[in-house]
Amino acid sequence: MSFVFFDQARWRVRLVAVALSCAWPMAAPGAAELPSAEPLDWRQANEAVGRYLRGHTDLLKAESAPAPAAPDVRAELRLDAALAQALARRPDLFVRPGQSPAETAQQRLAALEWQRDVREAWGQAVLAEQLARLSEEAAHVTATGAELGRRMAQVGTWSRAQWLHEHTLSLDAQMARDNALAAAAVARAKLWQRLGVADGDTRWRLPDQWPAPAPLPTPAAASAHGTAPQPLFDQALAQRPELMASRLEAQRLTQAVTPEQLGTARAHLATAAQAAVSQGQATAGLNPVALGWSHAQERALGASLAVHAQEATLRLDLQNAWRQWQMAQNQVTRLSAWQAAQTELLDDMQRRYNGMLKSTWDLLASAREHMTTQQRLQQARHDLWLSHTRLQHLLAGGDAVPLSPSLGATPTGGAQRSPGH
Repeated sequence: MSFVFFDQARWRVRLVAVALSCAWPMAAPGAAELPSAEPLDWRQANEAVGRYLRGHTDLLKAESAPAPAAPDVRAELRLDAALAQALARRPDLFVRPGQSPAETAQQRLAALEWQRDVREAWGQAVLAEQLARLSEEAAHVTATGAELGRRMAQVGTWSRAQWLHEHTLSLDAQMARDNALAAAAVARAKLWQRLGVADGDTRWRLPDQWPAPAPLPTPAAASAHGTAPQPLFDQALAQRPELMASRLEAQRLTQAVTPEQLGTARAHLATAAQAAVSQGQATAGLNPVALGWSHAQERALGASLAVHAQEATLRLDLQNAWRQWQMAQNQVTRLSAWQAAQTELLDDMQRRYNGMLKSTWDLLASAREHMTTQQRLQQARHDLWLSHTRLQHLLAGGDAVPLSPSLGATPTGGAQRSPGH
C-alpha cells in the first residue's frame, strides 16, 4: 500500500479557477459588500476580453500576476529525525549500567510510549498541513465562483439572490480554511512541544509524503475470519518478558498436577460460579479443603487462569489492531479509486466546458467535489499510517491504544451547485 500523497490533480483545480475568471479585476468582497447599484456596461466588458487571444484566461494573467513564491529553505522534518530529537531530551529513557532487569523493562515500556506519542504528534501535524493546503485551494475555487457571480450581477445577468448564494459558499469555504490553518498551527505546536523547541516553524517544514511502512513479520494475507496471523501473536508475546515468565511459571506449576486434577478444579469453579449467579449473588463460596484440592492443584489453577486471561487480552488487542489496519487499507483503496474517477470526470467536465456544452457552475461544482474527495483521501491515508503505527507499537511490546479513525469522514463545505448560468 503506497503512502505517497497523490497531488498531481491539484493543477486541474487551479485550471478550473482560471477558466472561471471574468474580465474584471479579481476582488474579495466583504460580507456586507453587494454588487454596484448601477450595472456595468457589458459592451465594455466584452471589449476588455476581446483584446486577448484566449479571452478570460489571458486577461486574468494580465490582471494579477502573482510574484513567484520564495523557495522554502527550511529542513524537512522526517519522522526519524523527530524521534531522535524527542529522545535526546529524555535522558531518563537511556539505559544506565547497573540497572536491574525490572528497571530496564519498565524503562523500555516508557520509551515505547514516548516514541508512540511523538509518532502520532508528527503524523497529526503532517495531516493538518495537508488539509490546510487543500482548504486553501478549496477557498480559492469558491472565491472564484463568488467573484464570477458578483460580476454577473454587476452586468445584470444575475440576480442579487443568485450572487448571495455563491457569496455564502465562499464565506463558508473561507471559514473552513481559517479553521484548517488554525488546526495545523495547533498540531505543529504540539509536535514542537514534544521536541522541546519553540522555533519549530522557522527551523523545519513537514514532508509531503508518509514514510514507507515497516514490514510486518508475515505477509498481509487474509486469515480465517479476519483473525491476525499467528506469527504476529508470537512476536508480540516474545516482546513481553513478564508474560513469558508467567507462562513458564504456569507451565512449571501445572506439571506438578495431573490434567484430570486441573480439570476437576476448573469444573468446581464453574459449578460454584453458576450456583452463585442463579441465586443472584455477586460472588461464590469456595472451600479447597472440602473439595479435596491439594496446594499444588490450587496454585496450578490460579497460575494457568491468570496466564490464559493475559494471553487472551493480548490476542484481542492484536486482533483489534489488525482489523483496524485492514479496514484502513480498504478505505484508502476505495477512496483512491473514487478520486481517480472524479479526476477523470473533472477532465471531462473541463472539455465539455471548453466546448460550451456545460456551464461554468457545473465545472465549479465538479471542482468542489474533487477537492472534497481529496480531503477524505488524505484523512484515510493518515488513518492507514496511524493504524499501522499502532500495530507496530503493540508488536514491539507496547500497550494497546484504542483507535477511532474518522475513516471516510466527509469534511464540511461539500459541493453545491449554483443556479443556472
